[in-house]
Amino acid sequence: MNIEFEDEKIETTTEDVVLKEKEEKRLKERQEILNGAVSGSISNIREKVAFILNNVIASRNSDIELAWLFWDTFEKEIFNGSYVTKKDLFNLTKISSLTRIRAKIQNEYKLNADNMNLTEEEDYLISLYKENGLTEEHLAWRRWKISEFSKDWDAGKEE
Repeated sequence: MNIEFEDEKIETTTEDVVLKEKEEKRLKERQEILNGAVSGSISNIREKVAFILNNVIASRNSDIELAWLFWDTFEKEIFNGSYVTKKDLFNLTKISSLTRIRAKIQNEYKLNADNMNLTEEEDYLISLYKENGLTEEHLAWRRWKISEFSKDWDAGKEE
């Protein structure tokens, strides 16, 4: 395929077009993950994993931590939070599935801890309390707890 611009001819191969489409799709999916992880809008397994990764730093490097938190947050009807039976393992989301999704989020979409941004409120809290020991991990735990008890992020705020 040839694309012509006034006095200039650019050769574009089918492979170039396919690569460009793949990159556009990857960027779109990346933005969807970021939006969902920050907003708490969770409708599928990928968004659930992104939510856990965004809110619990320990889950970013541990398959077991990710699975435990995933089950405890999203599969409470099967997982009791204390132990897993063989029967439970057949019904819970597989660790290998969670691991593949985490790897795709971190490697293909390039979303690691540095890319999951703090909200304005969290930036403000860090600026106020960093010298007292407040870390991003504390804020991630805070996000997780807020989401665990309420989908209303404004709940609990004083007016």
